[in-house]
Amino acid sequence: RDQGDSSITQNRRQNARHLRDRVSAVLAASTFIGEHADQRLKDEYDSLVLRRDLRWYVDLYPEVDAEYQDELFMSIGRFLDHSSPEALRRTPVAMRIAYALLKLRAREEFAAYVGMRRADKIGDLPVSVRGGRAVVDVPIEIELPEDVRDITDELKVLTRASRLAFEDGTLVIEGWAQIGRLGATPD
Repeated sequence: RDQGDSSITQNRRQNARHLRDRVSAVLAASTFIGEHADQRLKDEYDSLVLRRDLRWYVDLYPEVDAEYQDELFMSIGRFLDHSSPEALRRTPVAMRIAYALLKLRAREEFAAYVGMRRADKIGDLPVSVRGGRAVVDVPIEIELPEDVRDITDELKVLTRASRLAFEDGTLVIEGWAQIGRLGATPD
């Protein structure tokens, strides 16, 4: 909005009441969808809220006062308690970890993790392969479940073809391929 009162979204930093109002609004919409539509639609809506709406409040955590931080844990925690595990699973791993810590009400670990996230250090965290799935190893005191830290579906295949040629009617491709964040870097 250009004039007059600003919206709830524009006032994310102003006070805890705006956060509480925003979460109440998305919680009411989620409840309505849950009562009148298929569970898959509710899961998609809840995941959308977690990915695109509430993440802005999470990122503000280090900048806000203690009252706002308390409200963040209470309000977003309430939304997480209302959401299904499927909605959280559809959220990218970087936010899934933050929400898992928030849901556990693990303030110190949450603050440390949000600091890493804001400093863009999440991509530097080591990744391990366990049971055919890739999981992020997060350096915090609380051991989060592997499904929360599962990054398998977010990994990218990196490739480079250095030569293409037809030999005896067969296409020959020379080069390399690897899965990003796993294994050695090619020469």
